[in-house]
Amino acid sequence: MSIFDSLFGSGRSKKVKEISDKLNSFASESPKDIADNFFEYMQNSGQGEEELFDFVVQSEDLKAILEINGMGRSEVEEVFRTLERGGAGQMVNGYYVAGAALCFEESLEYLLSNYNKLCGEEASKENILTASHKMVKHFE
Repeated sequence: MSIFDSLFGSGRSKKVKEISDKLNSFASESPKDIADNFFEYMQNSGQGEEELFDFVVQSEDLKAILEINGMGRSEVEEVFRTLERGGAGQMVNGYYVAGAALCFEESLEYLLSNYNKLCGEEASKENILTASHKMVKHFE
């Protein structure tokens, strides 16, 4: 059992891992398989993103964090894309880090409290890489 299972219950962990699989639809596929099934992979990834964003804004505990920080779905989407660009678009222990980081209270709070450094006026390559690295380490 992972630390996330023990802290948040296997229900959330299982759901986040299902979403992670959709977000990482290219994982362990050969270049030929990706080329042959490109549109299917892209559709799965897009569905995974929608499912992720819906999960974050509809989960009561996560929605409360969004409200406290005065943020909504568009900011969640922006943080997700920023984390992907910063190197967190990878699988770690069954989680697609850029997405999973938004699904747990501790990591979501960290990311939103640093929103300006990641996506706002104070955004810099160093801040984005640092936050992405912290999220990868968090899920290791």
